[in-house]
Amino acid sequence: EPRLAMQRNSLELEGDLADLQYQLSKAKRAFEQNKKLVAEKMISNDAFENSKDEYEYLQKRLDLTYRTQEQDSVFRKMQIEMLEASVDRIQTNLKIVRENVENLFVKAPVSGQLTSLNADIGESKSQGERLGQIDILDGFKVRAEVDEHYISRVDVGLTGRFELAGQNYILKLTKIYPEVSQGRFEVDLEFVGDQPKDIRRGQSLHVRLELGSPTESLQLARGGFFRSTSGNWVYVVDPSGDFAYKRDIRLGRQNPQAFEVLEGLDANEQVITSSYDNFGDVDKLILDK
Repeated sequence: EPRLAMQRNSLELEGDLADLQYQLSKAKRAFEQNKKLVAEKMISNDAFENSKDEYEYLQKRLDLTYRTQEQDSVFRKMQIEMLEASVDRIQTNLKIVRENVENLFVKAPVSGQLTSLNADIGESKSQGERLGQIDILDGFKVRAEVDEHYISRVDVGLTGRFELAGQNYILKLTKIYPEVSQGRFEVDLEFVGDQPKDIRRGQSLHVRLELGSPTESLQLARGGFFRSTSGNWVYVVDPSGDFAYKRDIRLGRQNPQAFEVLEGLDANEQVITSSYDNFGDVDKLILDK
């Protein structure tokens, strides 16, 4: 709107200038004619002076109009620059407002599946507060617990394997958490090659971690006895089968299925591996056939 008003004023000045130029041209011809006529005594001096005054007046008015047009042009240029600066400021403020509006929307940092959302309608959240969890479906890793007995033998780069739905999968150990809690420490493993399509966060897997070349050792099946004895002793069944007696043993490595027996047992000996909670602390058990 201010620009339109300036354009209208400019056009009006142009019109006034054209009108004055036309009037001045007529006044000049009249003055030149009267100048000859007064010399021949064909008109009065008063008529000549009137034409002269009209001509000079129009000259001064045209000069004033030229100066007015020049000043108006300078002023109009300054106003346009101010308007453009104002428009730039408005555009900048509008951009900031739009950015603030965009910041009102919570955007996921990565693509994936939203598995939890801790937000209710009308609830206020502060900056940095946890809103939910996104699972990256093509980027699973496995967090495994390892017995502290193996902490000196576990290194980054070891291979792990597990079976799911009849198919074997390979993992590679990528990170070790050395903090030991309840006799175990944690490691991270990532898939090498294909990973199960239907795997989900929180799913349990039994991973076999390859610590070295396979070796032969005497094994004892895992059972409830360990909770009562911490693996320091077991009830060994006599060859007669009539009774079982307490014997000290020493266990080594372990996996989800068995313990390695270092001392105290021989191959083919029978051991009670179920819970000892109902046996008390007797040295000998009579077996009822």
